[in-house]
Amino acid sequence: PVQGGESVRSLRLRFVVAVPVPLPGRRRTVLVLDSRLSCRLVGSRARELARSFAGLLGLTLAAGPAPRRPTASGGDRDPDGPAAETETVELSGRSAASRDLLDWIRRVAPSELPVLVRGETGTGKEAVARTLHGSGPRRNGPFVAVNCTALSESLLEAELFGSQRGAYTGADRDRPGLFRLAHGGTLFLDEVGDTSPAMQAKLLRALQERRVRPVGGEREILVDVRVLAATHRDLAGMVRTGLFRADLYHRLAVLEVRVPPLRERRRDLLPLVRDLGTRLARETGCGPPRLAACAWRALRGYSWPGNVRELHSVLARALLRAPGRTILATDLDLPALPSLPAAEPVEEVVD
Repeated sequence: PVQGGESVRSLRLRFVVAVPVPLPGRRRTVLVLDSRLSCRLVGSRARELARSFAGLLGLTLAAGPAPRRPTASGGDRDPDGPAAETETVELSGRSAASRDLLDWIRRVAPSELPVLVRGETGTGKEAVARTLHGSGPRRNGPFVAVNCTALSESLLEAELFGSQRGAYTGADRDRPGLFRLAHGGTLFLDEVGDTSPAMQAKLLRALQERRVRPVGGEREILVDVRVLAATHRDLAGMVRTGLFRADLYHRLAVLEVRVPPLRERRRDLLPLVRDLGTRLARETGCGPPRLAACAWRALRGYSWPGNVRELHSVLARALLRAPGRTILATDLDLPALPSLPAAEPVEEVVD
């Protein structure tokens, strides 16, 4: 509980706790939690919970650089908009499937045509989209991404097309929308297969007319974007069953890129583990992972239904279980492990 303080009294706060966020190499950052309601957590219990959350927040922020905000056409800028990344995401692989994928990406990237990126969850569809953008003619423009699954239909409409002040509850100012923020660059529609029929119709009109009308607005605004879309669903099958508009499908899938699952490119496992090891060393502060031969054989023997995303999670947990030592098969926390000798010599395959 907090006593005193003009701002605390004016906001009618009954609970405030502030703890530092651990961010090595950056200026001091503080996490502040407050509430107008009574809180059962007081004293050391509240500080312990806040410190735990601050530690997780620091780990997340330390994983990458601070996001940059895209600039909309006409100089508009949305301070609450998504971060824009314009650099090329490097993709590599030893397998034939990966070589075919990279060759097709090189052919598709210079085009201005829409691209549909297909692949299972966790295969790296957004990485492919960023590579297409970074290798294409709009590389100097913004790359703006939105996950169509994460928002309701009404929120997604306002997010994509923008909104006028007073158009809905909480609309306290004009918002340009992601189409306008991506003007001159690329708009990436992730999981477009999860959009509603009504939203599909609005997307189709925006793609056909190259114009958008903000929610609550009276005039349409010209936009110039290259649209990349991604889905883990069978959109062609959804078209046949009437769950996805055929005209929108043909607009989005002028070109298609299929990202193969990890089980189809097992030769890529070692370079992926090496690449992820560098990232995990930064995220966890534990240093790059070192794998014993038994752990390496367990990785190769697993089917990876969650693909690269699952591989990242498995390695992260193993690294935290075995800080400073070689990771064994038992550290990997896989659903099923192959039969291994009880005492197998350690062979460091990733360092």
